[in-house]
Amino acid sequence: MKNRFQFYEVVVVVDNKKESLQALIGREGTILGMSQDEESEEWGYAVSIESTGETWDIAGRYLESTGKIRKRSDFYSEDSVKVKVEPNTGEGSLKDEGK
Repeated sequence: MKNRFQFYEVVVVVDNKKESLQALIGREGTILGMSQDEESEEWGYAVSIESTGETWDIAGRYLESTGKIRKRSDFYSEDSVKVKVEPNTGEGSLKDEGK
């Protein structure tokens, strides 16, 4: 089965029989993650629902593209942290940038 969507693509949740998704029908969201089931080959997507700020795991058959694409920076900052790893234990800690 072919992947229908790309990262940061805006989708809308469409009419379906899945009870847990009924409140999301007609709402827009953005694809933040994706995976394919090895057996069924069906794609599932992590969709950030714009109106609630929640992220849901939704099967591709319940989504339609709006034709819009958002930017990665709309969701993630470019900030980073540095981690120091103790080689003997594998334990990590945040580096102090002042040192």
